[in-house]
Amino acid sequence: MLLALNIEKGIAGNHKINALIGNISFVEKFGEKPNEFTDEQLRIKTHLEYVDQLLIQKDVSDLSALQKKNRKQNIDLLHEYHTAGIFPKNYDYIDQRKPCFIDKDGNICAVGYLIEKTAGLELAEQINNEYQYAYIYDMDIADVEMWISESGLTLEECAMIQPTYGTIIEDKKDENNSIPLEYTVSSTLLGGTNAVVSTINFLQLKNGQYNKRVPSIGLLTGIGSIALGFMNLEQDINSEYYNNDKNTLSFTNIGIGTCTLLLSSYNIIANKNQLDKKKTYLNFYSILLKDQKIEFSINLTKTF
Repeated sequence: MLLALNIEKGIAGNHKINALIGNISFVEKFGEKPNEFTDEQLRIKTHLEYVDQLLIQKDVSDLSALQKKNRKQNIDLLHEYHTAGIFPKNYDYIDQRKPCFIDKDGNICAVGYLIEKTAGLELAEQINNEYQYAYIYDMDIADVEMWISESGLTLEECAMIQPTYGTIIEDKKDENNSIPLEYTVSSTLLGGTNAVVSTINFLQLKNGQYNKRVPSIGLLTGIGSIALGFMNLEQDINSEYYNNDKNTLSFTNIGIGTCTLLLSSYNIIANKNQLDKKKTYLNFYSILLKDQKIEFSINLTKTF
């Protein structure tokens, strides 16, 4: 059953959608190599479409009539499968691309689908029980060998169909998107204080009531929120561990802190201008002289 195939294994194979032909399907269609952030569904679908066409174009004149018939049926089933776009997921191997015959959700791989539809679900489940994450050339099952010999496909073609599946990055990100409790509590306390201080600042400015205490507190809480936001801000948005929710809260803290800081600073300046006005006095005097003439004088007083 085991044949010597030109299989790319190990670390180099961790980035390839298929052990035999690698990522050639994606390069042919999009003109560039995929990376770890490329949509997984797109990679699988592109690969299966590419193999589908290779199988159609191959010269099969040396096959028997039954093999030709079975081959056409399997190619039609492969087309049906990749058109539906429901593929298994790699739940168990972190940072490795692996084949998966049937995943825990009951989604079956392309080769498994062909076997299920032509030889029955029982054989597909047997393969999954013994070789869930194995390459087809490692499946030492007599019924699989017999199925391949009658399918009109070669073992190499079956191996070429079989995709590998990457780690479910989206699921890992969802797990990382929880915000630490201490960060949530500190953000809530500072955010609430900033909201109260900003409201009082606004009312003071609107009503001409001036008090240094409130804007001074606002300077401290505003700077505190900005510092808290920057300390918890994640810079690498392409990391698989990037926490979107935490970064959203960080930007919110920075924004609220900046608003409080600016409003408090403006209120302090307004306070200073008002106090300066109160320290300057301008008076006009009129004096009646003996010759009945009236003289005017101006008295400007500045207190320090």
